[in-house]
Amino acid sequence: MNIYLDDNFVSEMTNSAVSKGQSIFQIYKFGNDKEHVEKLLTLFNPPSGKLLDVGCGIGKVSELISEKRKDIQCVLLNISQSQLDLCPDMEKIHADFHSIPTEDNEFDSVMFNYSLGHGRLIDGLKEAARVLKTNGVLFIYDIASDNPLSIYESLGYATYSERDVIETAKLFGLKCTLRSRADGSNTDDF
Repeated sequence: MNIYLDDNFVSEMTNSAVSKGQSIFQIYKFGNDKEHVEKLLTLFNPPSGKLLDVGCGIGKVSELISEKRKDIQCVLLNISQSQLDLCPDMEKIHADFHSIPTEDNEFDSVMFNYSLGHGRLIDGLKEAARVLKTNGVLFIYDIASDNPLSIYESLGYATYSERDVIETAKLFGLKCTLRSRADGSNTDDF
């Protein structure tokens, strides 16, 4: 069940979170919003050019990336129109990430931040590979689990093992560098 198919529900949940001061909807964050994005940029190190933020929430991560890296043009993609309406003034695409309405090889980088589990792994990575330029960078910061019956699944969020993500990415010619547990902790984020 993808909760994002009910945009009224998403709107209520998003507005509730925003009213409580939340702007980045990720389970684990590296400090405050700016510190978190600085750490993501350290892990990601996106190339200059166009970056597609898949499942962008209200666009705060891309907004902070744009402030820090003037050489990057962020494009926000979200299936939720209510979340896109709250995003900063950037290029926005209202679409499902299983079928991204852009040209092949359009982006220098693609990032999924706690969004990959809202969809099907194989279709999401196939589209990411299609829209990435040759030698483009795919960045995934998400929950990893070898247990398909995790608590997240009961909430409608699919978790994928690191191995499954890597093997699926390889199907589409994506090269993988695993930076799991990047902060030295025992988290399942990668």
